[in-house]
Amino acid sequence: MPSTILVRGANTSVSKALPSVSNITVGFSWDVVHSNGPATEIVACAIVCGQDGRAVSDEHVVFFNQMLDPDEGVLYDESGDLPGGDTEQIEVSVGQIPSNVARIAFVLYVNPDLRRPGTFDSMRDAVVRVLDRSGDEFIRYPVDTHDKDLGATSAMLAAELYRRGDEWKFRAVGQGYVGGVSDVARDFGFSL
Repeated sequence: MPSTILVRGANTSVSKALPSVSNITVGFSWDVVHSNGPATEIVACAIVCGQDGRAVSDEHVVFFNQMLDPDEGVLYDESGDLPGGDTEQIEVSVGQIPSNVARIAFVLYVNPDLRRPGTFDSMRDAVVRVLDRSGDEFIRYPVDTHDKDLGATSAMLAAELYRRGDEWKFRAVGQGYVGGVSDVARDFGFSL
């Protein structure tokens, strides 16, 4: 089946595309324009949110330093050689997501721990993909990093997987945060 291509603000039904969905993978890829200074390091993370739109707890923020949420439904994959050209992947076992979870926010941010972390100005060809259990892509969101809302930012809410009744849907968001991951933490209510 051909991929559904999303633009910023658009959404599509995961449940209708894959009626018996139990596991999906959200893949992230990008290129970074290298400079003479330290390279910009981009990180993907997932924030498991309750009905209030905020992280269920600090342990529900999944990234390279906290690879699994407490409910074991969201897993950060750093296997190294990821399929389809993905730089990072996050696996979601939809059947293990508790009913108190309303959405999973997928965030990209520039690692603030570097000497000069940089912004998304150096990021090119960013793509968020959703893959089925067999690894076939069925949703693609090419992120416009030249959008005026993203270029000088250092974190973005890239996309989200959310419930609408009994249905899981996926939305392309592309919302930048000038204050980086600190602003993301404030908005989603978790500690860094």
